[in-house]
Amino acid sequence: MGFTLPEMKYLIIHIILLFLTVILMSNVKAQGIMGTVTDAETGKPLNLVEVFVLESDKKTVTSNNGKYQLSLAPGIYKVAAFYLGRQSEIKTIEVKEDWLVLSFQLKEWLETLDEV
Repeated sequence: MGFTLPEMKYLIIHIILLFLTVILMSNVKAQGIMGTVTDAETGKPLNLVEVFVLESDKKTVTSNNGKYQLSLAPGIYKVAAFYLGRQSEIKTIEVKEDWLVLSFQLKEWLETLDEV
């Protein structure tokens, strides 16, 4: 059982396209930010902290061990970490062609009410 000439051409074209796709995809580098969000006082990791890029829809939340990862194209960004009951922290960063380690240490939000 053999292939006809049109079938061979079709098969060879698909093999070449698959090979080119693999080569091109191997040269694509992922980049963005990753890090850990911890309690500023104890150093313990904080889970479910929202880490987001200001003025965009890019966001993520930390895992149980306080770690997060967010893919971003190269550029300059303002990144914030928000957690209810803690002071938010905003940092300006530049993402280049690799992963940038960006960690946050959030302080407790201490606010006292004046007596009436």
